Amino acid sequence: DYSKANGNKQEPSSFGDGRFEIGNVNAQVREVISISCPKQRVGASVFIANAATKQQFPNIKDRVNEYFASKGRGDQLIYSKNADKAFRTEGLYTLVKDKIQVSYDLYRGDELAKAGVELPSKKYNNEDELVQAIVTSITQEIEELSKHDERCKLRKN
Repeated sequence: DYSKANGNKQEPSSFGDGRFEIGNVNAQVREVISISCPKQRVGASVFIANAATKQQFPNIKDRVNEYFASKGRGDQLIYSKNADKAFRTEGLYTLVKDKIQVSYDLYRGDELAKAGVELPSKKYNNEDELVQAIVTSITQEIEELSKHDERCKLRKN
């Protein structure tokens, strides 16, 4: 319709021989466009423990992964099996004098994003408390790292 109204003939080809604008983005339009950061992906976590700790808290790895795979993780994280784009953790939890010590490294794909994250040593009454402390820490670390993600920053001209 546009081409007929303007006396242009359309002739399809692989490169085209005519040009007309279908929209124009100026400074005023750019100001009202809001681009949000993409949701961060979180993948499988691995937590290992010595025999005594594993006997008291046997399901930490599975429970942490179940949490992130469920809707309990919030709106900012997406569980992903695609390991090259997702954050993942490799950690250790040990029982020392009735307190659990948790430390982990956070990776984004194969790249180390943050090393040596440690939770304060604490006596956890049950596995739920320990899992909640771990997933809260991982979520906070991912959020902090995401704030520095250059892909999320708009460039103003």
